[in-house]
Amino acid sequence: MCGASILNTLVILTAAHCVKYRLQDKIRVVAGEHLLNEIEGREQIRTVRHVFIHDEYNWSTDENDIAALVLNTPLEYNDYVKPIKHAQKNQTNFLGRKKNRTTILNE
Repeated sequence: MCGASILNTLVILTAAHCVKYRLQDKIRVVAGEHLLNEIEGREQIRTVRHVFIHDEYNWSTDENDIAALVLNTPLEYNDYVKPIKHAQKNQTNFLGRKKNRTTILNE
């Protein structure tokens, strides 16, 4: 299980080491999760259409440890499922809030 960030309704950003040995059709994304051991009813579970791992990801050292997951079905934004905030051009100070989790599950 790994953390992830929502870029938009179809693209999730996570660490490459979380998906490097996983079959694409076995990866599940759970958005809107707050308590990992409890189903609260606001979670959205999605399957993955494609996994893009950084071209220069080093499997031994985990350098460039980043991957993008393209979902089969778009997420629906609500109070618990939202994209990450992006820094604006020339912005030097950027703080985000952690409220809910997006989690990668491997079956």
